Amino acid sequence: MAVRTLIMIRKSLALVFLSIAITHADTTSVLFGKWKVASYYVSTMAAMHDSVASKTYLNKKARYAPGFASFLKESCKLPAYRIGTVKAEDYFFGDLTVPTALGITNDSIRVVSVLCDSTDWAVPGGIVLLISESKIILSWRKIYLVMKKLD
Repeated sequence: MAVRTLIMIRKSLALVFLSIAITHADTTSVLFGKWKVASYYVSTMAAMHDSVASKTYLNKKARYAPGFASFLKESCKLPAYRIGTVKAEDYFFGDLTVPTALGITNDSIRVVSVLCDSTDWAVPGGIVLLISESKIILSWRKIYLVMKKLD
């Protein structure tokens, strides 16, 4: 339990120290739009079983915009977005996930933290890894949802 807590603190500190406010111009072409879960990866450290993840997340849609964020049954009006850059190996430290298993080939990744009512949006879709113009990964409790852009 102490090791898991230390890992979460390390990830949080990396995001806090490297986070900056995102302007709409910075995110419009990458994050803003509609997305669909194309595939997923369940870490061996995840509490959810692979078959449950498949039923829960596969083909589900998310939407991010300056005035709205949503995924599954959760939504946030007027979200704020923070972005930070972290080393890929540091982000996945202690969770037995190899970044290349998710198609991450760069040494660093951009991580977006979605805030709702000035606090972290602690739901699936609250942490987004920006991979490319057409691919993002939602990070939730050691489950990684690979999203493809719809528009």
